[in-house]
Amino acid sequence: MDGTVPCGRGWRCGDATFLTLQNIQGLNGDTAQDTDPAAQAQRMIKRAERILREQGLTFRNVIRTWFYLSQILDWYGEFNKARNALYDTYGIIPTSSNDRLLLPASTGIAGDTPQGAAGTLDLIAMAGPMDSHPLIKQLSNAHQLDAFRYNSAFSRGALICNADVHLIQVSGTAAIDEAGVSLYPGDVRAQIECTFDKIEALIGQEGAGLEDICSATAFVKRPEDAVHFWEIAGSRGLKDFPGLCVVADICRDELLFEIDAEVAFPRLRSTRRPGLTTHSASTAEHCTILPLHRKG
Repeated sequence: MDGTVPCGRGWRCGDATFLTLQNIQGLNGDTAQDTDPAAQAQRMIKRAERILREQGLTFRNVIRTWFYLSQILDWYGEFNKARNALYDTYGIIPTSSNDRLLLPASTGIAGDTPQGAAGTLDLIAMAGPMDSHPLIKQLSNAHQLDAFRYNSAFSRGALICNADVHLIQVSGTAAIDEAGVSLYPGDVRAQIECTFDKIEALIGQEGAGLEDICSATAFVKRPEDAVHFWEIAGSRGLKDFPGLCVVADICRDELLFEIDAEVAFPRLRSTRRPGLTTHSASTAEHCTILPLHRKG
């Protein structure tokens, strides 16, 4: 709870504690006067950090975020500045090419709320004893520029290593190349094909394929483009694709398509790699649901 307001849920898997927070907003008092979206974004992130700390976690424990931003094309640059400033104070912005990647996977997409907030935040966080085997790895994609290099603070995905099955939280992905440049402006079919290629390259690094996607949300800027997504998914052997297609503005005006996903695949098929980062915990086959509480 955040005061008297429900805001999330937790569960325990072995020694690991997972938390989800949902519908975290930055509205402050009189909403009619609360018109600065960047200020709302900072309050939204600070509110999430406060709630995490009340549960014994911080933003360094966050695996995945979803930011739904009203009128995203009008202020996405200001949003990135606000997020970067706070993430820097939290110690998760890389300062050199050798830094361990701590940024959460993320989706940033257009979305409105009944309350009229400039944005709302959902997240997943995890904590566990540091002497347990590594569990979380934030991912880069050799076929896309790391987003933080063009001032958008997120990783391309997050690998969660469980005892029997591994999960990858795939960030919102669009047709962006190794230099951070948007590809195929105006050509939605080419953007969709390119986006599938980028995701395939990302999850392929860890031993997974497109057929391992178990949940996804596809975002199209124009309603008429949904049919192109389903046709292309079918042509790639994904006729029973487990996803939804939603109409929403993407974070760049020239982008017509974006998709995020969750991937699940057997542990023995994964590629063991060094460099699994910050979050660690042992795992077990059974999970326990935890009631979240305020500490102190």
